[in-house]
Amino acid sequence: MKNVMTVTVNPSMDRTLRVNELLVGDVNRVGDPMDEPAGKGINVSKVLRIFGVSTTLVGFLGGYVGKEIQRLLEADMGGTAFTSCGETTRMNIKIQGPGQVTEFNSAGPHITAGELDAFFAGLQRRLPDTEYLILSGSIPPGAPSDIYATMTHMARQANPHVFVCLDTSGDPLIHGLAARPDMIKPNIHELQQYTGRPLADYPAAAKALQGVAAAGIEHALCSLGPDGLLTTTKDGVVRLFAPGIEAIQTVGCGDSVVAAYIWGLLEGRPKLQCAAMAVAAGTAAAGHPGIGLQERRHFEDVLPAAEWEAIPTD
Repeated sequence: MKNVMTVTVNPSMDRTLRVNELLVGDVNRVGDPMDEPAGKGINVSKVLRIFGVSTTLVGFLGGYVGKEIQRLLEADMGGTAFTSCGETTRMNIKIQGPGQVTEFNSAGPHITAGELDAFFAGLQRRLPDTEYLILSGSIPPGAPSDIYATMTHMARQANPHVFVCLDTSGDPLIHGLAARPDMIKPNIHELQQYTGRPLADYPAAAKALQGVAAAGIEHALCSLGPDGLLTTTKDGVVRLFAPGIEAIQTVGCGDSVVAAYIWGLLEGRPKLQCAAMAVAAGTAAAGHPGIGLQERRHFEDVLPAAEWEAIPTD
């Protein structure tokens, strides 16, 4: 089995509160809250575990929230390799009502220069044996916006054959793309931010994705939310989708897409089949409560319904 590392520099404890109706400015009655360790890299690791893939989880954890995340992850996932930080790891609140989720996400703890150095030192020790490096999510205050580019360069120096996946947004995405990861998965809004021009339809998004891939990124995907995803192939751009699912929530769906695509690569599947697996995982995740894909059978139920169509870019 390949050695896979997921990096979550800004993890969180996600507390989900379910309500029949969100009443702004009034009292809302909720059932028992559900707390789950989260952050995009952690979410990817949890879904890869469903597919039988063990990972090394790294990032920053601090305070009582960090200790609880550590405890839960070690109970469910085995060993972790997080770096301690002085400030407390964030807790995000998700209000789940009928057919929609309202999120309240905090910025996260401030990371000091010393904590960053300790993280990089620990990462450097593990990179020579890492074959797949998955860099996901927002960055906390104090972390430089080129942190993912730095990690990509470190990984390439430690192992020239390492596969790097980048899933982030804003400046970290811009800097990270310059380091040429092997795989990206922006959503259409993030792709629009990166290109600096409106992407009003699928052909426009497909052309923009082709432009990004032309810089040397072999596995370029763009999430379309409930409409599936776009992926580049040797013949152009394809849209994949899996119809027939009523979305209950969307938290962690994009991370399920990344995990299933990576799993497909680990299995030696061709790119288009990896993309079909990815869209099935993301769709299945949306159809059930919880952060991301919860059970493999949900994925297997959806996979046969995955369809694709070529998207013109001329």
